[in-house]
Amino acid sequence: MHGDYRLSLGWERVEHNSTNVLSNAWTASPRVNQEHYHMPWLAAEWRGAAWSVMAEAYWPSFSTRQVERYTDANGLDEFAPETDSAELSRRALTRVGLSHRFGPGRALHFAYQENLLGSGSHTLAPVTTGAIAVDNQYQLAGSLARKTALQLDWELNASTFMGASVSVQNIVNPVMQDGRLFAQNTRPLFDRIGAIAPVLLNAQTGLNTYNDSPYFGQGDLTQGRLAINHMLSPTWSVLGSYTYTHSVNTTQDYAGQLLPGFAPHVWLGQTTWRHSARGFSLARLTWRSTRFSDEANFAERAPGWQLALATSWESADRRWRLTGSIQAGLQTAEPPTLWVLLRYRP
Repeated sequence: MHGDYRLSLGWERVEHNSTNVLSNAWTASPRVNQEHYHMPWLAAEWRGAAWSVMAEAYWPSFSTRQVERYTDANGLDEFAPETDSAELSRRALTRVGLSHRFGPGRALHFAYQENLLGSGSHTLAPVTTGAIAVDNQYQLAGSLARKTALQLDWELNASTFMGASVSVQNIVNPVMQDGRLFAQNTRPLFDRIGAIAPVLLNAQTGLNTYNDSPYFGQGDLTQGRLAINHMLSPTWSVLGSYTYTHSVNTTQDYAGQLLPGFAPHVWLGQTTWRHSARGFSLARLTWRSTRFSDEANFAERAPGWQLALATSWESADRRWRLTGSIQAGLQTAEPPTLWVLLRYRP
């Protein structure tokens, strides 16, 4: 970074291979899935007294291939292997952002984002355009998304902060010839630890309330959010938010249906206590309206509440970090979800 200007660049490459086999004493059906992802990127930012401008360019390429065989007990093919593949050739994707600050804790942000999600679970490329995050939680490996968003941050007083946002985005996933998503065969792992991390005890008001796997071919999302974060003390805060979502499936077979997992209405309340510089404990209560778990909208999920508890501890030298969470629906018979994450930095 030099003065008011910042320039960053990088190149990412991920090769992801997975194999699974269904077999008995006489036959076997091995399936091999391969994903190849490469992306150079360049990001620039200028910050003035009241204005900030961001411009980024990405050149990703993504290919996926599946080979399924049917073999006898000796490993010889009984039928010709079935092969399916999809490829997104290298193209230029852009992200631009503009921010205007009205005063301390008050700003208006705009962003247009194009994003191709790679095979890995981590990236060194920017995950926000200014103050507006890329919605990776709605994407699978190979997903191509285009998002336009407007966000207002407003400090009501020294201890109360409000955030409001509207966004429109389109998401397209690579689909196999039989209509199944390639990502369903590679079995992606969604990190719920990241999804449940607390809003920090400052002016942040954005929370991810999506709690499903985004298995759909393509669709459009329109969302509006309003949230208020209030600090009761330097170490204790409470937050309330409301999210409205209008989703439309644009896949040919399911055109007009709701996208899986997206509840039209979501209310959330959370309290967070910071017990050390980088340690926290939180309790969160979320209500979601009726939604569906599948593209065909056959598997309906009734409206209801979900409780989430989480805590995190970090050693004084910052080498060790332990984070744990538990989530459970209060009106369902489903077992609770428990996550424990232990990290060590040498």
